[in-house]
Amino acid sequence: IDLDTLSVAVDWQLDRYQAWPARALPKGNKPRTTQLWSCYRDVAASLIEDAVNREGPDHGWLFPRHRSEKKWADQAGKLAGAARKRCGWQWRGFHWLRHGWASWSLAPESDGGYGINPTRVQEWLGHAKLSTTTDTYVHKPRGDHSHIRETTRRLPGRPTSE
Repeated sequence: IDLDTLSVAVDWQLDRYQAWPARALPKGNKPRTTQLWSCYRDVAASLIEDAVNREGPDHGWLFPRHRSEKKWADQAGKLAGAARKRCGWQWRGFHWLRHGWASWSLAPESDGGYGINPTRVQEWLGHAKLSTTTDTYVHKPRGDHSHIRETTRRLPGRPTSE
């Protein structure tokens, strides 16, 4: 994780089917780089500091192993579920964070999103097809559509105040 650029290099992931700390290629069997939202910079910095300061076999791991080296993924899921219940969030695990990031990144600025180009989000997510990204993460906007009529009154690339 580069805290200056907020880029995250995903070269490998823990292999959930093997004993900790077995590694596997990321989803799609290829490394990729993704972006971290700036609002999570302090959280990432805290995780990195904790990992570097940790002693023993867990030194350097953002998320240290659980007591069980064989069922660590199941334990991580249970711990995440317990945390979800305590904080009252309506999320279904860590993958929900990926879904939220992609959905808000693709949503137009007029609907409160970031309006990032879909092919860039596709690349960050590691999808082979753009349709996988858009079919999964593009949601129907809520609310009134008057801004669409106003926006399309001008030619693309022209300022709105002409």
